[in-house]
Amino acid sequence: EYQKLKEHHRQFHAVAAQVVREHQRGRTAQAQALLDGEFTRKTHDTLTAIRALRDAVEGRRRTPAAPAQAPAAPRPAAAVTAMPARASAAAASASDQHWQEF
Repeated sequence: EYQKLKEHHRQFHAVAAQVVREHQRGRTAQAQALLDGEFTRKTHDTLTAIRALRDAVEGRRRTPAAPAQAPAAPRPAAAVTAMPARASAAAASASDQHWQEF
């Protein structure tokens, strides 16, 4: 379960970095599309993996009868707003570095 979580988490951060890059380039529509699509899916996958790891650690078994709930409906495109310069620079810098285990 831990290896699955690591991979989902890595993918989540890769998409988050894409969102930041698109926003920094002034492509807010593309950034919003990523937020509404791939970012939302990777968030859901990561949260599901966290719950699965927690359940494994606690000795619980997940019931396969109920499929995972789909992510919530996307927000309108106006939801992308400017990020503080310090935060976006840090995020861009982090996206360019090699993935490190958390």
